[in-house]
Amino acid sequence: KEYPWYQSIVVFSNKIFVIDSSVSKVRIHGLQDGRLLYESDRLKSTPMAVCLINDSEIAVVLKNSVIKIMSTHDTPVIRWTRDLRVRGGLDRYHGVVSFDGDLVVCGVKENTVCWCIVSSNDRRVVGTIHQICKAKSWSLSYITAKHNIIYISCDFDSPDTGVYAYDVQNPSKYKYSYKHTDLKGPTGISIDHRASLFVCNYIPYSCIHHLTSECQLVSIIRWGIPYRPLAIFCDDRRLYVTCWWSNHITTYRTHYL
Repeated sequence: KEYPWYQSIVVFSNKIFVIDSSVSKVRIHGLQDGRLLYESDRLKSTPMAVCLINDSEIAVVLKNSVIKIMSTHDTPVIRWTRDLRVRGGLDRYHGVVSFDGDLVVCGVKENTVCWCIVSSNDRRVVGTIHQICKAKSWSLSYITAKHNIIYISCDFDSPDTGVYAYDVQNPSKYKYSYKHTDLKGPTGISIDHRASLFVCNYIPYSCIHHLTSECQLVSIIRWGIPYRPLAIFCDDRRLYVTCWWSNHITTYRTHYL
């Protein structure tokens, strides 16, 4: 049996866009009632993450380092407009976020978890590839951004597990980091309009870590969090959270957290 695996989520224009990695499809749900509006054909490689580029385009990164771009004008129908096969990029993609007209991706290159900026127009890496630390075969990372700071959550099952924040203007070393004894399995990460950072975690128990933009702990949210939260997205008022092996999407009002 194939269990749904909603690995990444973004909300836009009263629709929820999710990646179902279990069947390699992109799905669109209605925001008000959660009804499935449309799903893509099965993709040739496993989709790993989705992000909004601008009001007209959404990016989906595939595990084989291809970035597929879809138009938002045709939704709920999914129409792919172009593919980006990045020259000199990462070996395997995990996460993606839009940044200043380009895309920032995180993933693995030569057994090291890295991140880099990818031009959304001419298929090249902008600047250099920045290393975080050594990866394991199953290492997973997610990414978000606010202003000039890139935030990456890294699940290594090692002392390096945690959240790392990089200043794009000076990215040689991380600017902030966050590690915690209760953050052994960080997955999805998202930042809201107030620069509050939220990180999903599934080991040693299911919770969401609420951080400041400087990666200082505000609170650990345990009540009402679904079992093994996986992906998260923040808008102005709500958090949208998925969990492992489920097609359920849980919403929270952020002013109650």
